[in-house]
Amino acid sequence: MQHMTFTRPGTVALSRPSTVVSGKWWKNHRCLSILCVLLFVSGPLLPIRSSARSSLYTPQILIIKSGNAAVYNEIADSLQQHLGAHCSKSDSNCTRAELHSFVSNAAKPVYRRYDLVITLGLKARQYAAQQLPDSAIINAMIPREARFKQNTHKKPTVILDQPLDRSLRLVKLTLPQAQQIGILISRSNQAIVQSAKETAASLGMEIVTGIVDNEAEIGKKLTLLLDQVDVLLTLPDIRVHNRNTVPNILLSAYRKRVPVIGFSAAYVQAGAFAAVYSEPDDIAQHLMELAGDYFKKGKLKPAVIHPKYFSIAINGEVARSLGISPPDQTDIENQLFLGGKL
Repeated sequence: MQHMTFTRPGTVALSRPSTVVSGKWWKNHRCLSILCVLLFVSGPLLPIRSSARSSLYTPQILIIKSGNAAVYNEIADSLQQHLGAHCSKSDSNCTRAELHSFVSNAAKPVYRRYDLVITLGLKARQYAAQQLPDSAIINAMIPREARFKQNTHKKPTVILDQPLDRSLRLVKLTLPQAQQIGILISRSNQAIVQSAKETAASLGMEIVTGIVDNEAEIGKKLTLLLDQVDVLLTLPDIRVHNRNTVPNILLSAYRKRVPVIGFSAAYVQAGAFAAVYSEPDDIAQHLMELAGDYFKKGKLKPAVIHPKYFSIAINGEVARSLGISPPDQTDIENQLFLGGKL
């Protein structure tokens, strides 16, 4: 299975497959890890917002993680790497970047003042909202269904989910004959269905849905759905797609010879035909750009933001078993990133 990661429009970099554990991005944790990133930077990436400050002023960014899961640490490490890459190419006074970390529970306050706070995950977002309500905050790694809780909509929020347009365009590019697109979704998340239908219609496809009230209904609703569709498009919905249900979903779809479009590398490794998703490095690159834009303009615009950078994975064995000959992956990546007319 080949994985490709976008670094900038029009170019593709091959990367090693990474392990993504389904569902772990959404889990709660008992403690918060607070990672203080002291950015010793001046110049175009993090310009100084106040003329009263010295040109040697060191902007400080606090990254709050919702625990010690590998994905949070990978994003923090990638932020450091992107900063280093900027410094090596810049004429600015990038002298060094230091990482200081400590573990805190939700009751422990932050006494220092930071120029920007970046949160990773739901518990980190909640912590920042309680402890740093007046700070400049960028929330990241927030599930679509949770984006409006706890005043998330008042802060820039990079959600986990890929935009529907991107996922459906992947279907169109890899399975151009597919017309009926199946989505199995829990009733609590069915608000997304109308948007999916409108997006699919613009691409010449039709959405067929199966609404699930509880996990016990998944098998029956999935069987009915698979009889009506050409492809099954999965969306992040922990009530439907979790470590208990994914094996049976994939097996049922394979028996019906219906390809599955997943939402993570793990889904493809488990047997989905293809997926579009964002790696930790993709998220870190996006966050670094948002931070740079904030220090340049001096303000944050409240918005729900989809991941800008992404990766795709195609399971070659599944494709061959289903008799599918997908187009060149570089072409798929380019068309998805550039968003041109199909």
